[in-house]
Amino acid sequence: MMGTIVPLAVFVLVFTGIFVAYAIGRRDASAPTQPRATHAVTSADIVIEYRAEGRASPYLQRIRVVEWMQSRHGRLYLYGLRNDGKQRMFRVDRIVSIAIPDGEVLDMQRYLVERLAVPAELCAAQIRAR
Repeated sequence: MMGTIVPLAVFVLVFTGIFVAYAIGRRDASAPTQPRATHAVTSADIVIEYRAEGRASPYLQRIRVVEWMQSRHGRLYLYGLRNDGKQRMFRVDRIVSIAIPDGEVLDMQRYLVERLAVPAELCAAQIRAR
């Protein structure tokens, strides 16, 4: 009887240690290192050519930009309202081009800096990452 209790107790202690270590590591990984900073903007409708993950080719999406944010990992995102009213997040490094609805293609960095007040150094790094 004593021969089975000791291995069982060791197993329980090891399993509990692994579980606790996993929980602590998971909590630390999900804890933000800095608060998420969003920046509300007033913007007209734009059309973006967007290269989504898992799609073979870029597609066009008409949106009204609501705000932009930088994630804790340094990525820049635009939040926009689609035509159907649903809010969607777009990674700037996946935007191929930006145009106004009548078809005029805009310089992306200039649009982000001048219209959305994104810091120029942040824009430059995101556009280079494409």
